[in-house]
Amino acid sequence: MGVDKLTNADMVCSEWTLQINVRWFATRNTEPRAYRMPLRFQPKEGSILICNFSGFVAPEMVKQRPVVILRKHPHNSRLVTVVPLSTTQPERLCAYHVELPCYLASEAKKSWAKCDMLYTVSMDRLDRIKTKGRHGQRQYEVLTMSAEHFAAIQVAVLAGLNLHHRL
Repeated sequence: MGVDKLTNADMVCSEWTLQINVRWFATRNTEPRAYRMPLRFQPKEGSILICNFSGFVAPEMVKQRPVVILRKHPHNSRLVTVVPLSTTQPERLCAYHVELPCYLASEAKKSWAKCDMLYTVSMDRLDRIKTKGRHGQRQYEVLTMSAEHFAAIQVAVLAGLNLHHRL
């Protein structure tokens, strides 16, 4: 007939090889660094950190970007609600965009809080901001947003959720 017949020994060997391959791929350290080094503390509201959004699907956030911590989760200390920050100006400014000075050391002078794109994320996605010290050594920082800017973000979040009229 031209069709090879598999023996029980062949099938066991094939299953064993498949299991070995699956285990090998599962143990490969291919996940982003933010997943491997989660924060060991719960950040305060108004803190600026880096969030790794990999694994999300476009048009959601899909890359690493700065975020401001909006709220700690009331019942789960491993979750926080964040507002993403961007150095790209929105095409059309709306009530849920907040123009800010750029909190990160970069060439950009301004950044925008995208208050219509709230996320509740695991602490495993968050990392401190990496900077270089005086002698070139790597440092990790948690920046804090001014109270005035944070209040503006809170108002813009309500606008993004269309709840601003209820105040």
